[in-house]
Amino acid sequence: MDLQVRPIYHRLADWVRAHIFLCMLAYYVEWHMPAALAPILFDDDDKANAPVARTSVVAPAQRSAKARHKAAHKLTSEGLPVHSFQSLLADLATVVKNTVQPKPLICASQ
Repeated sequence: MDLQVRPIYHRLADWVRAHIFLCMLAYYVEWHMPAALAPILFDDDDKANAPVARTSVVAPAQRSAKARHKAAHKLTSEGLPVHSFQSLLADLATVVKNTVQPKPLICASQ
């Protein structure tokens, strides 16, 4: 993740502080989201079985069977599609709720 704080053209110190605060808040949320969404991402979310798969503490970490299954089938155990973090954000960006409110009918006979 890149913290993209570009040049700030605010004149008041409070506005600069508010801008940096919002950037840091967005970074913090982006940092926590992959951990919370690990079951539907390609990330390995079976941390409990990770020590079991290692033969030695110096051996490279191995992906769990659950993570290998997600990567091979591109589906979670619940049958949902698995995403990378970027593809999940792109998919969520297309979700929208449309509210349609028809105009009242006006009768010509009145």
